[in-house]
Amino acid sequence: AGTAATSASGARLARRDEGEGAAAVRLWRPAADVSPMFVHREVFVDECYLQHGVTLREGDIVVDVGANVGLFALFASRRVGARGAVLAFEPAPDTFECLERNIAEECAARPNGAAGAGRVYAQRLAVSDQRRSLASVTVYPQATGWSTLEPAPASVAADVAAFAKSGGDVAGEFVPGGAGAFLRRALPAGAIEAVGSVAARVLMRGAYSTPCTVCSLPEALACDGSPLAGKGNRGKPIALLKVDVERHEMDVLRGIDARTWRRIRQVAMEVHDTSGSERDRVAAAEALLRKRGFRRVTVTQPPELSGSDLYNIFAVR
Repeated sequence: AGTAATSASGARLARRDEGEGAAAVRLWRPAADVSPMFVHREVFVDECYLQHGVTLREGDIVVDVGANVGLFALFASRRVGARGAVLAFEPAPDTFECLERNIAEECAARPNGAAGAGRVYAQRLAVSDQRRSLASVTVYPQATGWSTLEPAPASVAADVAAFAKSGGDVAGEFVPGGAGAFLRRALPAGAIEAVGSVAARVLMRGAYSTPCTVCSLPEALACDGSPLAGKGNRGKPIALLKVDVERHEMDVLRGIDARTWRRIRQVAMEVHDTSGSERDRVAAAEALLRKRGFRRVTVTQPPELSGSDLYNIFAVR
């Protein structure tokens, strides 16, 4: 396969190798998208979703809501091995096409077997709290990880500015090549904060909305081809539910019925606390998880995100 392609919608796609050794991935992404490079580090090097008691074992089933181009899905598939499986849901069309390409690359590199990876099942849809219907997803071609059913551009800019103010390497994350290194050396901290806000707004240029299917998680799990579909599979445990849906996380949780909750052993999710259509999501998510029987619920905010509305929640039964 080549290193460039065109998606079904006509968008340019690019492939590059990320990481080394056990973290090596041959990764397709929308050509303009800068986010997969640092998400790779978070997922494969920092293991950002396996914290505070959250673990994955051989043979586990993982559900990835908000899969983007599939970095966590690929990471999880390697952890669960050939006897495990990953269900990945992503609504943005070009991002989903990259997800499918990345699954194919992984299958070619790691065929099922003793040293293989688990099968990844991908569906192009958004998970919410409603029955199957149509909605609109806002896509940011230069930062597809921000794509969402609930756009809030001012909140995104504020979060990136807070990241810079707290010592995050905005220039290294958002400004490619030697220009980023120059900015880190040349600009004082306050100016870097302003650069962060401006960079976020630049990356949000070219945003567009596109239709997508939305449904609840129980409906999504029953999709054709899912290892959790069919009578004999409805009781299978879900080792980990990962959620990263940019301000739509409470809708995902509220759409899960009691029967499905009982099957979920662990949750790892990003939560936007106060932005968008709903406030105090962290407290609401923590309360809901405890109500559903998760005895250990840990809320964290990485130091570099201090002052932002971004938090992580890890829940273990």
